Amino acid sequence: MRNKIILLLMAFVLVSCDQPTGIKKTHDVTEQYIDIRVTTFATERQLNKFLQSNNYSNKEVEGLARWAHPKDDLTKVTRCNIYVVEPSGVRDTGTLSTWGHELAHCIYGSYHKKGER
Repeated sequence: MRNKIILLLMAFVLVSCDQPTGIKKTHDVTEQYIDIRVTTFATERQLNKFLQSNNYSNKEVEGLARWAHPKDDLTKVTRCNIYVVEPSGVRDTGTLSTWGHELAHCIYGSYHKKGER
């Protein structure tokens, strides 16, 4: 009986790993050259103060990416600006995760489900 349960659990894990998750992309610029500029801040408070004073965001965020499309072509990106807090070190996985998250916005666009962050 125990072997059957273990076998069943292994089959479930294998099936679960095979499920495509995907990201709903508004654009996809993988393998394309784009100008990416990163502006860092010492604290999240400084980041949000800058974003709000420039009307980039009216919410408290951990990071933000803003991209520019060529005129009349929303499938391409010419430039992407990333605004993030500088990591405190190589093990600052929370901040580094935000960097990667914002970079993904540069590449894939607005992929959040409505109301999800």
